[in-house]
Amino acid sequence: PDAQGNSTLVPIAGGKPAAELKGKQLEAANALRDDFRTDTKDFATVADSYGGIISSLQLREGFGDTAAIYGLVRLMDPGSVVREGELATAQNAPGLTEGLRNQVNNWLSKGVLTDTSRAQLLRTARVNYHSRRKGAERTTGRYEERARRAGLEPADVITEYSAQGEDAVDGMLE
Repeated sequence: PDAQGNSTLVPIAGGKPAAELKGKQLEAANALRDDFRTDTKDFATVADSYGGIISSLQLREGFGDTAAIYGLVRLMDPGSVVREGELATAQNAPGLTEGLRNQVNNWLSKGVLTDTSRAQLLRTARVNYHSRRKGAERTTGRYEERARRAGLEPADVITEYSAQGEDAVDGMLE
């Protein structure tokens, strides 16, 4: 808000100030942005889940382990809703290795993961995140090109998604 409490629009880095986008150009930017967000919705969930897994595992205790397992299920199936009573279905999550499945079952009975299990969970999350990130980068490239063809700055269309805390992962896996 400005000094009088009115909302102000701040331009996206690299893009045109919102006041410069008018008429059909503004409509095109809004339509492309909506399409981009729809096409990258799952990756936004994956990036958020991966960031949550990293921060949860840094706690190195039961509540953090619980949050990390919820996050892993969500990362592996972004459209899923993981409810408290449904966590046991994590053992059937697609892409879960047998060893990690056993660790999840162990966690279900004891409530805490071992350091080895935490590292394995983090490695699984990391591989899946980076794999899905490549797909999101391809989608981003297509939308950047579409924006340019429409005479728009890609920054007026693209939303950047990244996982918070990823710089800490290497130290957590040592």
